[in-house]
Amino acid sequence: MKLHIPEAGELAPTLVGLAALADGPSEITGIGHIRHHETDRIAALVTEIRALGGDIEELEDGIAIRPATLHGGTWHSYADHRMATTGALLGLRVEGVEVEDIASTAKTLPEFSSLWRNMLGLAPEEQPSLSPLDAVQPGVSTSTPMILTLPTTHESNYFG
Repeated sequence: MKLHIPEAGELAPTLVGLAALADGPSEITGIGHIRHHETDRIAALVTEIRALGGDIEELEDGIAIRPATLHGGTWHSYADHRMATTGALLGLRVEGVEVEDIASTAKTLPEFSSLWRNMLGLAPEEQPSLSPLDAVQPGVSTSTPMILTLPTTHESNYFG
């Protein structure tokens, strides 16, 4: 798959996560501007997908992904809500993915963790409450980051 999506940079982390699960190579370009969001999202995506065993490389204006078998590990969010949700997405398919600082999703969806757990049919989990500062500026708090550990659903219908 080849995508050139300069107007859809906010979708890039999700699309890169899905491409890391694909059976064929993918190239997503036109996203160089996502280097200047909460974090350098291109570098962060490449680092985290490689850490899970992915075959991925930075391009000047995007990312190239080749098929590889991914394995579990800690997915760092970089205090970036898009990185955290991409890690959670990968955790649906790859056993053992733990998303560090899932609370960063509070920037755009404060109830993300509970909605995600509910979607998967998991019991609610006791988690520390977020301060208003955390909701506005994820990662600024000095509290211990929340970690989201999800069971893999590769045997379910989430991906067919």
